[in-house]
Amino acid sequence: MPVVAPAWMRGTPLEQIWLDEWFVTGDGTLAMEAVRLSPAYDEILAGNRRADGSLRYDENTYFGLIESYEDTLLSVNLNPDIFRHLFVENISGLTSPAEFASRVNSVYERVIQNLPETARWASEAFNLEDSVEGILAMAIDPDVGQAILERRIAMSEVGGAASAKNFTVGTDLAEKMVQYGLDTSAEAIDYFAQATSIIPAIQVLANRHADPDDSFDLGEFTNAQLFGDPEQRRRMRRLMDQERASFGADRALTIAQNQEGSLTGLVEK
Repeated sequence: MPVVAPAWMRGTPLEQIWLDEWFVTGDGTLAMEAVRLSPAYDEILAGNRRADGSLRYDENTYFGLIESYEDTLLSVNLNPDIFRHLFVENISGLTSPAEFASRVNSVYERVIQNLPETARWASEAFNLEDSVEGILAMAIDPDVGQAILERRIAMSEVGGAASAKNFTVGTDLAEKMVQYGLDTSAEAIDYFAQATSIIPAIQVLANRHADPDDSFDLGEFTNAQLFGDPEQRRRMRRLMDQERASFGADRALTIAQNQEGSLTGLVEK
């Protein structure tokens, strides 16, 4: 029966190293040791050797991990070869197939499959290539920790929802909005839908009642609605009270509020 090298090394320079050692010693264990001591091993199984020379994975596990990474990317119609360098870093970081898949799918579903504005905002905010590949690279980069990734996704959802309603939100404001509770796409979409209704109404009231600050923008709305700024809340209450006093309850333009006092939309009475 002919001698056959392990399947994972066939067709690589490691196969001949294994065969040469086996024919000299007749010992598969010594042949594998020769393979692992070869410089070619660290090229073909990049990232598998620790600084002290020990191996992170056996070879079958190593190639199984690579295959799982490839399958995850193929499942979202991406070419795995584009991300080959990040595979090595994920191997070195002991990234499991489940963790890798979770990061990729989270970004794909929440950023790329969401509003087109979400992906565009993410690309600009985090200096990524304006492409699916650039945005997915953020997910599988081991230097981007899970907490950072989740924050960036939530920020992108906020920024995208804002852009969809023609508001401009920078990274600092988006991050603060996430900290104050806009941490899902649905919440962000609802928030900016309210903003498109309420901001013009308050602007009308500010002009109509000669408010010292005759403008009302997203920043002022957010300070009142999301951050709970008492000054802006008093200002909005004052304008609504002036409206009711001037035109009466039946004709006044006012703002609906929920039981917690947050603004919920326009009411034309």
